[in-house]
Amino acid sequence: MTKNSWSERARYGFDEIVSKGSLTLMGWLAAIVGLVVLIISVATWAVASSQPTLADQIWSFLITTLISWDPTAGQPWLTRASMLILILVNLFTVSVLVSVIVTELERRLNKLRRGRSVVLETDHTAILGGSVRCL
Repeated sequence: MTKNSWSERARYGFDEIVSKGSLTLMGWLAAIVGLVVLIISVATWAVASSQPTLADQIWSFLITTLISWDPTAGQPWLTRASMLILILVNLFTVSVLVSVIVTELERRLNKLRRGRSVVLETDHTAILGGSVRCL
């Protein structure tokens, strides 16, 4: 049996995550963004923080990531660079989130178009092959 490379295992793991659906993908996306915010917050706070506590630093960077607000006027350059990284992460996150939502909506619409949805009504007559001209 051949041993798979690290990149093949990573690709397979990513395919497994994607195959589990939109909710799982959004959860992983939130976890990755939270980890990035935490790492950048700790690094910035340890070197040159503008916030009094680490919790305040994390909160400030989390809000920056969620709404792309730039509160860096008069801040040290390390803080500005950290904010830039967080804003870029935010752009990527929002674009992936929008694509996941659009993909899920397209999947549901295709399912409805194929007639593979649950019908809750009863006592109806279905006319197969009919058209408006026949009525």
